[in-house]
Amino acid sequence: MQIKLKNNPYKKGYTFIFIIIFLSVAVLILFPIAEISKHQLLISKQYYESRKAYYIAESGIERSLFIIENKVLNIIEKENTFDASIIDKKLRSFIKREFTTAINNYSKKPPPMGADTLELTKDNNGVLSYYEISLTEDPDFEQRRITITSIGHYKHYKRVIVASYRVTDDYSSCHNNKCFLICTEWK
Repeated sequence: MQIKLKNNPYKKGYTFIFIIIFLSVAVLILFPIAEISKHQLLISKQYYESRKAYYIAESGIERSLFIIENKVLNIIEKENTFDASIIDKKLRSFIKREFTTAINNYSKKPPPMGADTLELTKDNNGVLSYYEISLTEDPDFEQRRITITSIGHYKHYKRVIVASYRVTDDYSSCHNNKCFLICTEWK
């Protein structure tokens, strides 16, 4: 005996409906996950670019310290003395008159007006990154402080570092290890 199955007209296309419902549920689950991933990627890219601007600003501080410390060494060698009054006088003169020129000597392009600028690099996408330096000292040099402000630029990000240094009053003990400037504040 053979059983004949009747074709049920209501069961036609149930597989298609099942697939549509399954795909709709999958899209409803995967779309928010993809959106969250996209936002996380954007946030991490912004953080990376902001950190890059910070490190560029930090390299501006380091370049300034390098120039100042080498100037102190040149003064010591040229004057053949560790006398703080002579070194301080020459250092203050250098800061007021020659520092801008010294920092610009490292520039690969002319700096914008009113800023001591150093172009550091262009990345693979041709994005220019550079820093701007300004240097101030306390007016009477009584506190023996120098403040260096560096603004790092990368794409549309700017990061500012302000570092204060106390100039040593004992040049002879610092001559060998070049610790003429002692950091007192970094923000």
